[in-house]
Amino acid sequence: MSVRNPNSKNNWLYWLIGVLAIIAIIIFVFRNRNSTTEYVGAASDSTTVESEINNNWTGVDPNIPVANYEELRDSDLQVRANDEYAVYSLKEAILFEPGKYAISSKGAEKLKRISASAERRFAGGSIIIYGYTDSTGTANENKELALQRAKSVKDWLTNSGNVKSDRISLKALGEVNPISSNSTQQGRIENRRVDIVVRKKQ
Repeated sequence: MSVRNPNSKNNWLYWLIGVLAIIAIIIFVFRNRNSTTEYVGAASDSTTVESEINNNWTGVDPNIPVANYEELRDSDLQVRANDEYAVYSLKEAILFEPGKYAISSKGAEKLKRISASAERRFAGGSIIIYGYTDSTGTANENKELALQRAKSVKDWLTNSGNVKSDRISLKALGEVNPISSNSTQQGRIENRRVDIVVRKKQ
């Protein structure tokens, strides 16, 4: 007569729990990896990796002075500049219809002036288009909207502004780096913007 090992059932149960735990860990790691890399490709345009065309780029100094470019005397446009680069800033309401990313006719007129100014002062230089939103919605949704808007600005510059595509890279930051409080309506309006950074040709 065989004798049943009283621990065999428990051993099988421990083995099953161990397998399920390993599967759970694999799923958790895989999902986290996807969530952190989802916008790595989106942040830079697929045809131009930012690090390749901006190998000496150290970022934008938020304290550079306001520039009084004579060709851009326009209350809708803000320009800050130094000898190395200029930052052309446009609010969402100037470029797009609310909640959309197609360039409006008013936005096209402003981009026309910006592209002319950029070529006059930084001819042939590389360009980074930064897309920002307010904090309404999820971080991923905001990055996606910021990316679509940055792409729309790039498309306009390449199709209508005579700027070569390989000079432009995209940076979809979404709700990151707000310039005003997202707790007020006016602050959210200020935070929904596109910055076009044009750098001196290296």
